[in-house]
Amino acid sequence: MKNQFNNSGKFNFLFLAFFTFMATVSVLGQNTLNKDLSASFNRYNLLKFDKKVILDKAKSEQLIEFQAYGREFEFILTPNDLRAANYRAVETTSSGEREMGRAEITTYKGKLLNDPDSEVRFTVTEENIEGFIYTGGSKFFITEAKNFSKRARQNDVIVYSDGDLVKTFDLSDDVGSQGQEFESKKAGSKDIEGKIDFGLGIIKRYLYGAESSAETSTATADLRVIEIATEADSQWVTQSGGASAANNEILGILNLVDGIYKRDLNLTVTVTFQHAWSTSDPFSLNSLSDLLSTFQSYWNTNYPHTQYPRDSAHLFTGKTGNAGLSNGNFICRHTPFAYSLTARSGGITHLITAHEIGHDLGASHVDNSGTCANSIMNPVGSHLSTNFCAASKNQIQNYVSTYGSCLTTVGGTTPTPSPIPVGSYTLVASPSAIAAGGEVTVNWTAPTGSSTLDWIGLFRVGTSNSEYLGYIGTSGATSGNFTGTLTEPGQFEFRYLLNDGFKSVAVSNTVTVQTTTNPTPTPNITPTPVPTPTPTPVATPTPTTGTASVSASSSTVNAGGSLNVSFSGVSSPSTTDWIGVYNVGADASSYLSYVYTSSGNQSYGSTALSSGTVSVTFPTTAGTYELRLNRNNGFTTIATSSTITVTTSTTATPTPTTGAASVSASSSTVTAG
Repeated sequence: MKNQFNNSGKFNFLFLAFFTFMATVSVLGQNTLNKDLSASFNRYNLLKFDKKVILDKAKSEQLIEFQAYGREFEFILTPNDLRAANYRAVETTSSGEREMGRAEITTYKGKLLNDPDSEVRFTVTEENIEGFIYTGGSKFFITEAKNFSKRARQNDVIVYSDGDLVKTFDLSDDVGSQGQEFESKKAGSKDIEGKIDFGLGIIKRYLYGAESSAETSTATADLRVIEIATEADSQWVTQSGGASAANNEILGILNLVDGIYKRDLNLTVTVTFQHAWSTSDPFSLNSLSDLLSTFQSYWNTNYPHTQYPRDSAHLFTGKTGNAGLSNGNFICRHTPFAYSLTARSGGITHLITAHEIGHDLGASHVDNSGTCANSIMNPVGSHLSTNFCAASKNQIQNYVSTYGSCLTTVGGTTPTPSPIPVGSYTLVASPSAIAAGGEVTVNWTAPTGSSTLDWIGLFRVGTSNSEYLGYIGTSGATSGNFTGTLTEPGQFEFRYLLNDGFKSVAVSNTVTVQTTTNPTPTPNITPTPVPTPTPTPVATPTPTTGTASVSASSSTVNAGGSLNVSFSGVSSPSTTDWIGVYNVGADASSYLSYVYTSSGNQSYGSTALSSGTVSVTFPTTAGTYELRLNRNNGFTTIATSSTITVTTSTTATPTPTTGAASVSASSSTVTAG
């Protein structure tokens, strides 16, 4: 009995010592984790979520519940598939392109029980969870604790409220060029609040421009749809863990923003196409401007908007961080230029995406003073605001009012259109048939009170109102005429469009341009399209004399490769003379890529050159191409090169690869001192 007692006592002592040691380690670890989190938050709740349980409940639409900030949160999630009915996903591997199946939904939405005005958004997988809850005037954000501390465990989740996250941002390193604006955001934390609130501010109420509630916006306009196509470069795909994971991560970003759009401005996001690189991509990183430019050029060649419908395209890049870039306000204006990008930036990646979309929709930066201090479009501040100042709201509202006709409407009531002056608009072009290089005269009439920003555009028959080839302003006159030269064969028409926008009210008769062996162009007031068009009257290109030439250093080049291109004999050169890459025989406006002769890139330089050499990158698609030297931002071609053959190199075949819950078991509320 004595020996049994001693053995038992020894066992109990050892167990007690082991338990005390483990408890000490646990407390020390918890204290260290709380110290890390207190560096990022003024206040937070640390919970433990079983993500597999939450995912199962989301899939089966069962009740999810947890406690935080002294209140109970109860909701049911339902799938929120942002992908359009015609959605496609393509992955490029070292063996070529392959279609990806429609992956399982990871994006969800819902509302709190007994709170129909609330908004709940979550992205849930077995490995990650992230979301927000809006209820009344309060905002709560849910994110992984591992985003803020390497000591966090897999099931540690943070819940925090609006204003509890400690953060700063600096957007002062902006560079604007040819409608492009560079953003450099410096933030040391990974926060869902920043993602959501900045997205809210960037897009908030740009249809209406007022601090109105969701109920007000719903009553005053249709639900509008922004159709977005996304690109994930090779670094983003690698960092995400594969093409499918990369696409899901991007959909999660857009799901969070979509909740804000529907709640605050009656706008929803739909994804029409996703592409991802599981092999090296062709995008340059000499600068962010080059990165966006090569993305735009590649997509215009390989995924043109006419075959891959969208309102805008957005690149998600892992090549750099804390940065974003936008071509500027081209959504609904000129889709071949509606491009922007976001660099992976931890928790603020969503913030950058939303900010760049804001620039796509016409918002610019504001001064950090007066009513605009610390507002959304202010480039420098100590905290992130969810509000636009009046200047920013007016910019976005005016932009969408003028150019937003391409955004599809779904349900709701029809907004009252802007009044159109009473009277008739007429356009008559004569003659109705000419030889290439011949002249056509257009006579037009408009009613009294027409806008000084009305314009007449030249179009190929059957194209959209944003695909104009040239234009001339009416200056608000009630009648007028002009004469222009048409050099390309085909069928054309002229359209009268209102107020610097794309609403047409009159279309001329068709003008047929026939091929001729001896074109004798005599430019007069030929409408002059520009690579970055804004419908405002432009001067007629200066006719040139003499013999110009353009030639490449080789007649062959590998797909995606570059050649030195020489030009000479340009009489009265302009800084906006440019060299375009074309399919052989393509229309003048159907260039695949371009560089200015004054700079060698897509931002023109300060010195006009009559001769020189530039580097030109060719398409990644094999085929026969030609170079054309064009004048003064227009489509007057003064020289065409010999043909250049783009060839593809073979690559080795790679080895195939295999491709809520009650969650407050351990929780704490911490207020940092």
